[in-house]
Amino acid sequence: MKDQDKTKAHLEHHLSEMRQRIAELEASEHERKKAERRVTTQFAVTQVFAESATLRDATSPLLRAICEGIGSEFGELWRVDPTSNLLRWDGCWHAPFMEAGEFERMSRETTFSPGSGLPGLVWASGHPAWIADVSNDACF
Repeated sequence: MKDQDKTKAHLEHHLSEMRQRIAELEASEHERKKAERRVTTQFAVTQVFAESATLRDATSPLLRAICEGIGSEFGELWRVDPTSNLLRWDGCWHAPFMEAGEFERMSRETTFSPGSGLPGLVWASGHPAWIADVSNDACF
């Protein structure tokens, strides 16, 4: 092997190691930022509860803190009505640019039993759901 070929092979090896290290650093930075967002969101949620006398007072700012923390433009709170065993809409928050009036009105008028619709499915499963675009989801 010529010296030039050895040098090229050596450089390609180091370049490969550098690419791998850069990928590891990027993944580490992503995890750090994710953890930072989580702590910031937890602080914002704690602050909302500390400043609110009731859950009703906290609903909109709480949903805002959570939505902004996870990068969502819309969030709703549904609570179980113990008398009827149905989920009832209890509030929402949406980004200022969204036109959510009609969706909010429909949500106020809707109830869900366990397993029906997205809120009912989440309630029945006990696990959160993330729907990137509800307009393309079968539950809507």
